[in-house]
Amino acid sequence: MKLNGGILLLLLLFTAIWAAQLFGPYETRWDEAVYIEMGKYIFSFGHAGLWEDARPLVSPVMLGFLWKLGANPILSVGILLLFFSLGTIYVTYLIARDVFDERVAMLSSLFLAFMPTFLFFSKHAMTTIPSTFFALLSVYFFIKNKLFLSGLFMGMSFMTRFFQLLLVVPIYMILILHDRNLGSVLRKIAVNAAGFLVFVIPYLVFNLIKYGNALHPFILQLYLTQYTGWMFLQPFYYYLISLPKQNVFLAFFIFGLLFVFMKKKFNSHAFLLAIVSLAFLLAFSIAPHKEMRIALMFLPYVSILASFGIVRLFQKIRHRKVVYLLIIAVFAVQAIFQYQAEHINVQVVPFQEYIAENPIGDGLWISNPIYIVSSDQKADELIYYSTTNAERISELMNQLPDARHILINTCDIPCQPWDDACPSELESFIGRLKERFTLVYYDTFFDCRHYIFSG
Repeated sequence: MKLNGGILLLLLLFTAIWAAQLFGPYETRWDEAVYIEMGKYIFSFGHAGLWEDARPLVSPVMLGFLWKLGANPILSVGILLLFFSLGTIYVTYLIARDVFDERVAMLSSLFLAFMPTFLFFSKHAMTTIPSTFFALLSVYFFIKNKLFLSGLFMGMSFMTRFFQLLLVVPIYMILILHDRNLGSVLRKIAVNAAGFLVFVIPYLVFNLIKYGNALHPFILQLYLTQYTGWMFLQPFYYYLISLPKQNVFLAFFIFGLLFVFMKKKFNSHAFLLAIVSLAFLLAFSIAPHKEMRIALMFLPYVSILASFGIVRLFQKIRHRKVVYLLIIAVFAVQAIFQYQAEHINVQVVPFQEYIAENPIGDGLWISNPIYIVSSDQKADELIYYSTTNAERISELMNQLPDARHILINTCDIPCQPWDDACPSELESFIGRLKERFTLVYYDTFFDCRHYIFSG
């Protein structure tokens, strides 16, 4: 695939801005720490890191491989995400160009590249951007009628982030709508599904061996979706309001949808983009847990349709180039004011220093995965996982004889608001720790209480 001058310049500009961010502060995110530590766990055969069974394995395997090579963790993670980010921008461009035209392709890839949320997470080892890259490749190869490759990357996307499974419905819907022959449709679905299962079947076998249930991580993920993340509860219209706040021109997404649905000649590929964007937008709007980083999963499709809406609306204006330059200028100003800078979480520093300065060995309990991200220490108990309620605290009470070092920030383990028994149980748990272990560190940070126990 030959890069034209416009998209090459855009990718180079993105890389330059990304590189400039390396000179600023860097704060490892919670989920990022989990994937890094799971990678260590895998490549150390369980002697370092930690394990969360509800997480997909693609990101941990990639990050663990880098760790095994001895690469600088922050720089190597950043470079890995840079490649995924550039790939996401470029495949967005390819899809928009093939389905619409060059103007839509350039505008949509520009919108995606410099959205503050996308730029911020382009250096963090979260699963959203890599999984979206694989999902876009699935859509791209579907458009090219390469159904096996489409299924293969759909499976990779799903194995990077489980919620990318939503992509299956729009793709199979298009196959059914585009071909009235039932036999032909079933054959195409079978080819696509064969590619999808290449990565999924080994994972199911792994689950069966490790947990005794092939579906265990998915079941646990559904549980976590229902009973965790309540602190991120947002109204249904959260994304409809938040996306235009980062790029006001994404409001043209509505016009893009209308132009696709009202087109006299049915364009199955444009219809696919519309259905994919609506499926993700609706599903994540219904879900109570909402964050802007989650929107990265459907932002490329929204950007393409918004750009299509803009190009169609202004196609008959005499001075279109002036209009496009004005749109880009307004977007650039808005993006600058919405830019998200890193904020160092000073609360984790005492815990990281304790890990670095003391021989830990076995029996390490932590309430935050970031505590061990700069070490090769193994966490034997994740106090926060899978959620904080009276039942979980009871489990921890029973396992106390195995503990040697316990690092807790009470703000890492908030009680579920509907569990009335949890707050008193949590206080009893802290009290039991004070009785059985030596308190080697205590501090407060607003409403957060920091404890380090040893014994």
